[in-house]
Amino acid sequence: MNKTRRLGVYRPPRQRRAEAGLTLIELLISLMLLMLITGFLAGGLTIARRAFAADQTAATEAANASALDSLRDLIATALPSKMGQGGPIAFEGDRDNLAFVGLSAGHALPGGPVGVRIYRNGSTIEVAAKLRAGAEGARREIKISALTGVTAIEFSYFGSLNGRPPVWLLEWPATDHLPDLVAIKVGFSDRNHVGPALIVALRQS
Repeated sequence: MNKTRRLGVYRPPRQRRAEAGLTLIELLISLMLLMLITGFLAGGLTIARRAFAADQTAATEAANASALDSLRDLIATALPSKMGQGGPIAFEGDRDNLAFVGLSAGHALPGGPVGVRIYRNGSTIEVAAKLRAGAEGARREIKISALTGVTAIEFSYFGSLNGRPPVWLLEWPATDHLPDLVAIKVGFSDRNHVGPALIVALRQS
């Protein structure tokens, strides 16, 4: 009886799915998903930063506009008050400095005539108000920061001087009448913010 010898083939045991490594296709898909998620997150952060910057810019512009409106309202209170008996009107201005007598309504300052000076001090527009303190008539000065982050302020004045036709001037000397109009231009450190000139009409009597 012939005995046939069978050759056995060794087969390693199959690995379970959980024990097997990632295939190349699965690895590529995982990398693509990771890149997509990273892109979405980066885009969301960029949008959030832009929205925050836009909110900050809008808040700054609103505060600047409110401060400019307050300056305009203050200049509009200028009175044709004379400096002494028969003297010129207490109103004098140049390109970056304006002094006059205004009328306070009694809210932030005591009511009545108040000496006012508006000028630029570095990057700040300041308002100095001279008030009478006590019955002796002594004066004290209060300074208020009206605007910050300013690079320039320019006043111009429209009116007639020495019998000439009304024109815009960069200086207004102390004379016997107020200018008809005062224009205010303010330059800010943020170049994206360019506001139009504010025009103030003054009362002549």
